Amino acid sequence: MPISSLWAANKAQAWLYTTLRDHDSTDAVLPEMQTRTELYDSIGHFDFEALVANIRRSSAARGRIAARIYTRFLRHPRSSTWRLNAPLPDLCAMT
Repeated sequence: MPISSLWAANKAQAWLYTTLRDHDSTDAVLPEMQTRTELYDSIGHFDFEALVANIRRSSAARGRIAARIYTRFLRHPRSSTWRLNAPLPDLCAMT
């Protein structure tokens, strides 16, 4: 039941806040808390970071290719047409 996890989390938060109020510290609940490493492992954080880095590298490469292609064309000042300014390079060699 999806709501059961919310109830469990609310009870854990109440325990945490009660401990903080009574002891001015969360030290007593630290052994029960999830570590950052455990959290990252459970949500696949490092896999996601690797995916984002890969997308950034790919996007940067595509951007460089697009910029090179764009500079090969020159837009006519009085029309919306494009004309070739220089020979197009081999796209496979651009990556």
